[in-house]
Amino acid sequence: MSDKKSLGKGLGALLGDDAVDAAEKHRVRTVPVETIRPNPYQPRRILKEDALKDLTDSIKQQGVLQPILVRKVAGAKKGEPIYELIAGERRWRATQNAGLGDIPVIIKDWDDNRTLEVALLENVQREDLTALETARGYERLLQEFGYSHAQIGERIGKSRMAVSNALRLLQLPQPIVELLEQEKISAGHARALLGLGDNVRVMIIVANQIIDESLSVRDTEALVRNEAQLAEAEENDERSKDATTKKPKGRQKDPAIIGWEERLAQSFDTKVSITHAKGKGKISLNYESMDDLEKMMEMLLSEAS
Repeated sequence: MSDKKSLGKGLGALLGDDAVDAAEKHRVRTVPVETIRPNPYQPRRILKEDALKDLTDSIKQQGVLQPILVRKVAGAKKGEPIYELIAGERRWRATQNAGLGDIPVIIKDWDDNRTLEVALLENVQREDLTALETARGYERLLQEFGYSHAQIGERIGKSRMAVSNALRLLQLPQPIVELLEQEKISAGHARALLGLGDNVRVMIIVANQIIDESLSVRDTEALVRNEAQLAEAEENDERSKDATTKKPKGRQKDPAIIGWEERLAQSFDTKVSITHAKGKGKISLNYESMDDLEKMMEMLLSEAS
C-alpha cells in the first residue's frame, strides 16, 4: 500500500472525508520544513530506517503527495510562525532527508488533548507499527480518552476482538516484552505464551525454546497447552498432599485431658472422650453390650460408695 493511499484513509478517518476535501481546497499551504518541530506526544517509539528510506526516495522523485497535520505554537522567530507536528512524522522526516525545503501542511487549531488523540489515532492505524506500539496506543486511548475496545476498532477499521487481542500483549512480563521488542518472537508467539498465566519461569523457558528451535505459532500453542496441563497436574498433586497432611483446625486438646482419657480407657477397657470448654464439659465412655454397661456401672458405683 502506498503512503498516499494509507494517509488518505487516515485523514478521512480522523477528520471525515468532507473535511479532508475542504481542507485540501482551502487550508493546505506550504511551509518551511525547518519551522516544524516534533510532536512531544508522539506515541511511536521506533521509526524503521528501511521504510523511511523508501519514503525518502519516493519524495525525492514525486514530492510530498499528501499534506501533514500541524498546529501553530508559541515561539515565532523573526515573525515567522512555528508549527508543531500532529500527524505525518514519517513524511516530515523523509522530506528533511530528501533535502526539500518546504512541505504541504493542514493547520489545525487544536489543544493538547485533541492533538494527542489524533496523533494516537493516526499512528495506531498504520501497518508499520510494532505490535507493542499498537497495544500501547490503544491503551492510551482507553485510559486518557475513555474509548471502548469497540470504539477504537470502529475508528481505525478493525474488529473489537482484534483490539482486545492486541491489548492482551500488555499483560506479558518484562522479559517476554523485551524479546518481542527485539523481534526474537512474534506477537502470535507472545499471545500464545499468555496461556501459561502468571508462571513467568515456564514462560521464559518456552520463549527460549521458541527461539532455539524456530517454533511456529501453532507449535508454540501446542507446547503451551502441554505445559499448562503439566502445571495443572502438579498443582492437583500438591493439593492432594496438603489435604492428607493438613492438621485438623480448631483448638488443640489439653495434654492433661488427653492423659485422663488414656487412664480411663485403660481402667474401663473402652474408648473414652472428654470434652472441656469454659470450665465445664462431659466424659463419654463407649460400651458394646449390656454386659459392658453393667460392669462399668459396678466400677463407678463401687468407687463412689
